[in-house]
Amino acid sequence: MDPNRVTRLTKLFEAILHGKQTIIPQNAKLFIEALCAQPDRAVCIRKLMSSKTGLDSLQSALRINLTPVFFNGPCADLLEYLQLPDLQSIGSGQFLTDILLKIVDPAIFWDPFMQSFKDGTLKKRAQIGFAWLLHRLYRIQATDILKSLTGASDNDVLKTYGRRIQLVLEASATGKVPEGGDGPGGRHDNDFVDFRTIAILPTPSEMNSSETPFLRHSSAVDETEDSARVATHLDNQFRLLREDMLHEMREDLQTALGKKKNRRKGLTIDGLLLEGLNFGSERRRTRWGLQMESYENRNFLKHRSLGCLLVDGEIVSFVTLSREEELLVKTPPSIVLQVDGELAVNETLLKLKFATKVEFVSVDTAVFAYEHVLQALQRTTTLPLSHELLFWNSNSGPPSTLDSEPSKLAEFVRTLEINPRHDFQHLLHLAQSTKLDPSQAESLIAGLTQKVSLIQGPPGTGKSFIGSLIAKAIHDLTEKTILVVCYTNHALDDILTSLLDVGIPGISLVRLGGKSTDRTASLTMQSQNPIFRRSKEGWLVIDQVKNAAAEYEQDLHKTFKVFHESHVSSKDIMDHLEFEEPVIHTAFQVPSATGGFTRIASRGRVVDDFYLLDEWSAGRDGGVFKDDDIVKQAKDLWSMPLSARRELLKKWTTAIYEEQIISICTTAAAYNKHQDNLAKLFAEKDTAVLQNKRIIGCTTTAAAKYSDSLQAASPDVLLVEEAGEILESHVLTALSSKTSQLILIGDHKQLRPKVNNYKLTVENGEGYDLNKSLFERLILRDYPHAKLTSQHRMRPEISALIRELTYPELLDAQKTQNRPDVRGVQDNIVFIDHDHPEDNSDLSDRKDGGAKPSKQNSFEVDMVLKIFKYLVQQGYRSEEMVILTPYLGQLQLLKKALGRDQDAILSDLDIADLIAAGGNITSQKSSEPSKQRIRLATIGLCHSRYLIVVDPDHAI
Repeated sequence: MDPNRVTRLTKLFEAILHGKQTIIPQNAKLFIEALCAQPDRAVCIRKLMSSKTGLDSLQSALRINLTPVFFNGPCADLLEYLQLPDLQSIGSGQFLTDILLKIVDPAIFWDPFMQSFKDGTLKKRAQIGFAWLLHRLYRIQATDILKSLTGASDNDVLKTYGRRIQLVLEASATGKVPEGGDGPGGRHDNDFVDFRTIAILPTPSEMNSSETPFLRHSSAVDETEDSARVATHLDNQFRLLREDMLHEMREDLQTALGKKKNRRKGLTIDGLLLEGLNFGSERRRTRWGLQMESYENRNFLKHRSLGCLLVDGEIVSFVTLSREEELLVKTPPSIVLQVDGELAVNETLLKLKFATKVEFVSVDTAVFAYEHVLQALQRTTTLPLSHELLFWNSNSGPPSTLDSEPSKLAEFVRTLEINPRHDFQHLLHLAQSTKLDPSQAESLIAGLTQKVSLIQGPPGTGKSFIGSLIAKAIHDLTEKTILVVCYTNHALDDILTSLLDVGIPGISLVRLGGKSTDRTASLTMQSQNPIFRRSKEGWLVIDQVKNAAAEYEQDLHKTFKVFHESHVSSKDIMDHLEFEEPVIHTAFQVPSATGGFTRIASRGRVVDDFYLLDEWSAGRDGGVFKDDDIVKQAKDLWSMPLSARRELLKKWTTAIYEEQIISICTTAAAYNKHQDNLAKLFAEKDTAVLQNKRIIGCTTTAAAKYSDSLQAASPDVLLVEEAGEILESHVLTALSSKTSQLILIGDHKQLRPKVNNYKLTVENGEGYDLNKSLFERLILRDYPHAKLTSQHRMRPEISALIRELTYPELLDAQKTQNRPDVRGVQDNIVFIDHDHPEDNSDLSDRKDGGAKPSKQNSFEVDMVLKIFKYLVQQGYRSEEMVILTPYLGQLQLLKKALGRDQDAILSDLDIADLIAAGGNITSQKSSEPSKQRIRLATIGLCHSRYLIVVDPDHAI
């Protein structure tokens, strides 16, 4: 800039700061120009803050012209000037905060500036300035603005938006970091303070890190100040759940690589060769992937299998296998590996460029059971009902009730309160007479009136029945919509069947997910009549997204081809050195020949512009220039041994390839984003179905997987079955932004949620408490809850056992009395003791702390088989019995022994555990229809009439 102009601008700047001039339309632009012309930004900011009129003058100057021309000119200059990182340290950042708040509050400047961004009238510099300003406002939480919004007594809309912004800021903030050096960040290339920036799949650096990951004890969250507790809780839930996934991945990886013995070693495909990129079939495009040629046809590899890619024996990334049938049948076959995340893509492509041996090793970890929940936690910006879930204590008074109840529901509740034993068959249009015991009535009232209600009950007390009545009452007596979630598909089908049984019409229900029973098959999404009709404009939007994706695909093909086929030349290296290593670039500059002659080296080689670089790369001494100043002045460079030169060459070559890879990553991310947008557009038909239903049922994993559609449907009520067995993170991610009521039904005295990493469990005692459910956590904090006390399932001899051990208040309902004795045995409960030792098992129970060998006993298997056959001879059907055992080793032995004559049926969870432990599992479908079906299970909840309990450890 012209020095004379700078002088005049500085004079104006000083005059305005000292109050000698005021801001008028004619000098507003000049004042901003004068501010930006100050060479020392820190001094400028201090002057601005110290002036009585400085901030007001800046505010006025920004308000005089609110056009895109101004935003793209002086405004962009100002925001660029303020982005210097050093300015954040002045006054502990408070000076910059005060300036930004003065700019945006009140929103005379901010509103049109933001609107210009939305309208697309901002150019690149102004867009960057807008993004930076918005980011800074979020980081400082814009407290003053929020106060002005929430304190606007004459405008309820502003108050509402202010409260919403505050909740978003609280949930979106970084979790509370402990004082000292043990906080998150810096352990490896995937360790960050903000959990939302952590890649779900680990990096090789993370898997190889020996440092302990950052995890908080549950008590640390409780002790966090109120303003940071929501963010800290979400942060901790994410880190604990992900660490549980990584623990299993580490175990599986050790097995897959042969470093740990296990019967089930990971499948390996070696001899892979990078062919190019894959985008799915012409008919259906997918996210991009690397197409790898293989000399092995692995048709048994599952679609979306997780594995690690090994290059020359080194893990470079974790990838997902995409099955493309047309590629698997060709000769040689090819597989498609999808890599997620810029860091992983960069590392993978770089390593493949120099690879000599490439392998894919499958990893058995069920990542799908984690990733959707983890991704949903990262997307969470608000936590509904946070007051009840995180801030309630014994001094908080009674549980919060719903703000208002529809008149029909209020009348129904009053009827129950007046007479808990009232027969409400006609009130809810039930098929039969329905009278509740006092504890059931209390539970039903709590579920219908409280914002957060907990209903706890021992086995057989009718928890599912009460849950179905709550859903029926909300369905019939209100306009609210309900999301019903369970951990397993089996439990989900049970509760949906109960909802049908109490008279909720199937047309009001929908079931997300692929599995179902005969009874619930009509409720699946696939069975719903299409109600969504896409408009012409809608199809135009899809076409636009498809065309944009196709352009990115074309660009990606081109950039990848350049990378895949390129070899770094001497010219490429010199171009790189010119910008990155200018001193070395100068040292390799070949002196020009004088007199128009062409210089010739030994053997007639023409000395070109890359002669010195080529000489140096070959380990020589400079050739014809070895006595020239250009070589003598770079003595250190030319004295390097050949090995050191090769290291430098590799460094430069790698950097050049990385530049190409950056372009690939950018284009690939844009392509994937458009594919994701297409998926969301096509999912509108499913969203329309959900929005048209009163009750949606799904597993907690499905709730996270289909969170976009569920958020669009915005259920008012979340009803959680078997809540004591569900991880808290699964419940939190099932909450929608409009959830106003949460109903948790379960029993924290039965099974806790399943966790793979024993270190993180309550039982281990280290305080991480990952397997402490939300249900248990609230009850242990004395959150008021209703208890079901009458059991309707077990005969009194059995209930006496659990009454003595766990449920002293448990009562036996009349229907459990005077049942006939079990035929053919002396007593209805029989304990058998023996002294036959256990066998050696080559399976492990993963839930055991040290992954010790599982337990099995062949003698007991023979004994159980004989008892089972004996009971069948007494007239009992095999479907009425179940055989339980605590151990996977015994489960496998029982299945093998019973499978010769019976159809031994296992649950999905037990099958998954057996496979993970290295067990052999055959098809669940019987080849002989005449075989009797018998259920086998590890110990859990079971509703069969007769139990044969097997305990090889004699622990009963």
